[in-house]
Amino acid sequence: MNKLTLTICFCLIFSFIVSCERADITEKIEAAYDYVNAESTESADNEPSDELPNPTDNPTDPTDEQTDPTEPSNPECSEINITPCKDSASSLIWSSKTDYKTWNQAIDYCKDLTEGDFSDWHLPSIDELRTLIQNCPATETGGSCGINDKCLYYECKNDACSDCSKDSSGKYSKLSDTGWLWSSSVLPGYSDYRWIVNFIYGSVGNNHIDNNYDVRCVRKAD
Repeated sequence: MNKLTLTICFCLIFSFIVSCERADITEKIEAAYDYVNAESTESADNEPSDELPNPTDNPTDPTDEQTDPTEPSNPECSEINITPCKDSASSLIWSSKTDYKTWNQAIDYCKDLTEGDFSDWHLPSIDELRTLIQNCPATETGGSCGINDKCLYYECKNDACSDCSKDSSGKYSKLSDTGWLWSSSVLPGYSDYRWIVNFIYGSVGNNHIDNNYDVRCVRKAD
């Protein structure tokens, strides 16, 4: 093979190699260009928008589930003795019962009592205590028994205040109380006597402050 032929072959081979490299470079440039375009598009899509979101576009807005805090409700008073409990008929809340205290001890006990997160208890008046009476119409609230917060004199007591028969089952109390419970009501003219309710008879009477009787404290429902 002469020198001319070799030169021509060499030139052809060189031209082929250069063209291949040029095509490969072009492909790489185009690929890089496509990549830069794709990144630019994605970045533009992710840019924060000045437009505020429409609240209606968020069906699970957490503010929709918020409720105003309220005081936990007390169970309704019944013969199942769960206390404190609310008597809806009188809008009074009653504490648990404690046994055998003198009247002065009863006053202090209710004043110092904290129960059910409440600390504003007091010893009930005779009207408040009578709201617990049931199954004895004469001494229930509004009954014909003459003793109430507006008439506390001994002369106000009539036969209707002891009109029901003996029953120790607790049927005369909304909270199944049996025995005597103190009220805060004073018997006028007798400074050492207070009005009380006997839940064995469903009756209203009075006794000396040094005697020991059961105590149930009360507060007004909020």
